Amino acid sequence: MSVKLKVSSNQKKYKENDDLRINVRVKNESGEAATVMLEAVLRSRDRPFPTSIQQVGVRLEPNEERDVTLYNMKIDERFLPDEYTVYVGLAKQLGEGSADKETFQVIEAKDIL
Repeated sequence: MSVKLKVSSNQKKYKENDDLRINVRVKNESGEAATVMLEAVLRSRDRPFPTSIQQVGVRLEPNEERDVTLYNMKIDERFLPDEYTVYVGLAKQLGEGSADKETFQVIEAKDIL
């Protein structure tokens, strides 16, 4: 099975109470229907542990392409000012095969000016 992933975020910089939306475009490039399990790991640059881990199953027909929302949340106390990266890949294969990532920043309101 061949799956292509492309991760995107609705913004590159966020402050407290902003809406964070992370989507992944998933494309089944094979001629067979398949169910894929996506794993998303959201991690800050300065913390040794993930801020969040999500798994989402997606059923795709041959050559089907679909947008899947992985995160739709407010920036809250879990997000300290830092740079964050969302890594998305096939579950149990993160870092191998089909994978993509998106990086964004959480800033303090005073840093906007």
